[in-house]
Amino acid sequence: ILLAMTASRAATSTTRHHSSSTVGPSDPATPTRERSLFRSVRSNQQYLKDISTCHELIKSGESYELCLTNALKAINSETSALNAYDIYKQLRTINPSPYGAYLQFGDTLGIACSSPERFLRVESNGKISSKPIKGTSPRSPDPSIDALLSSSLKNDVKNRAENLMIVDLVRNDLGRVCQIGSVNVEKLFNVESYATVHQMVSTISGKLQNHQSAIDGIAACFPGGSMTGAPKLRTMEFLHDLEQGRKRGVYSGSIGYISPNDVLDLNIVIRTAIVTGKDDESKVVSIGCGGAITALSESDDELDEMMLKAKAIVDATELAIMEKKKNNGRTDDTASGTVHGQESSASSNNTM
Repeated sequence: ILLAMTASRAATSTTRHHSSSTVGPSDPATPTRERSLFRSVRSNQQYLKDISTCHELIKSGESYELCLTNALKAINSETSALNAYDIYKQLRTINPSPYGAYLQFGDTLGIACSSPERFLRVESNGKISSKPIKGTSPRSPDPSIDALLSSSLKNDVKNRAENLMIVDLVRNDLGRVCQIGSVNVEKLFNVESYATVHQMVSTISGKLQNHQSAIDGIAACFPGGSMTGAPKLRTMEFLHDLEQGRKRGVYSGSIGYISPNDVLDLNIVIRTAIVTGKDDESKVVSIGCGGAITALSESDDELDEMMLKAKAIVDATELAIMEKKKNNGRTDDTASGTVHGQESSASSNNTM
């Protein structure tokens, strides 16, 4: 199953340097904003202005937290031969994740997902749980520095506040379909470490009421609060305007399965490349990315965090392009009668 999110008014019922808009960090610990393959849909300058607007909305009491997002897009001759599976293979190597997925819909839409976040799980005994992520820190190859980054994330006041607001939102969502008194926070501010980032993850669970199904759980909780902010519906209306009415589509939605016995497991679609277009056309690779804006957010830090979250997908795309070029080079060599610098038997005078 694939659930797509649209940050719009219609969806609420269902659901620096700043002059450059080229993006992509080159080092996980110190992300930069310069890379030619991808460009931001909204410029870095505009994103910073949008963060300022979020701060104004928070100060005026309109919202507590807004999950502001942007998109990076690559469309050129280098992406024309790519498909989502090429990128997914690279992601499995450089950014393995527990809730990843690869989906291909005909020859016009492909999804390469390396999500670390679970949106919703329903077990056969009626237990329903969610693991929202709020709080991100880069990894370091130096073990001592990496441990410090993890510890700093766990104790950071801003990230804790950001995480706690979404925990409260998820508790409220689950409370709509769960037995009274069953909703609880199993883990709060837990740090999980992945290949490129540390993440602050909390786990909230409850027991579905006897007359409520797994589908009812989706209806109560979708879209995931970690991708909207709080309060959910009103904040989505603001995001619709801030993101200029652009539909997020698959990004911010969910991928997973629903079983006939009312069991399900769904992710949050983040850290994902969306590939659109046919092989004989210019293909577009899109990456959604963003972050939660709170009263404690620093604009430049938020921009850097957005780029950090996109880094693994950008890297995987570039590696996939390099692999394609390498394979095409081998094909060209074979076609011309040369394999690894040696003549093929078809063109050699010493044929057997």
